[in-house]
Amino acid sequence: MKKLFLLLIPFLLAGCAILYPQPKQVLPQDQQDFCQAFSEFQESHRIAGFKKLVADFPESLWSARAKTIILYTQDLDQLKVQNEQLHRSQRQHSLDLESLSRQNQQLKEQSEQLDKLNRQLTDKIEQLKDLLIQSEKYPQK
Repeated sequence: MKKLFLLLIPFLLAGCAILYPQPKQVLPQDQQDFCQAFSEFQESHRIAGFKKLVADFPESLWSARAKTIILYTQDLDQLKVQNEQLHRSQRQHSLDLESLSRQNQQLKEQSEQLDKLNRQLTDKIEQLKDLLIQSEKYPQK
């Protein structure tokens, strides 16, 4: 009999749970709005829902969390802009470097040509000196 009674107790308790289910807890409106704004943020990275939550519930704990997300998102947007500016600057510097390298190569070639011309002129001067010396040694009569 005791065993039968012990077996009936779980069934009785389970039956009570079915007959008297616990009511579902309703989330406060600010928390619902936060969850909705967060879902929207995850899908489209829009913070309009968070801004509305902050405006509607300025003293809420969820409003403070929304403000944090808004600030981080704005910081991230600024960093993206800075990053793009740095990339543009880097591309411009690369183009400038290529241009300067070409100019440097041209100047090297010009310098080599001038060195060659200088050597030729130096050789000519030496030849003319030799001719002048020879002409002074053996004057023409």
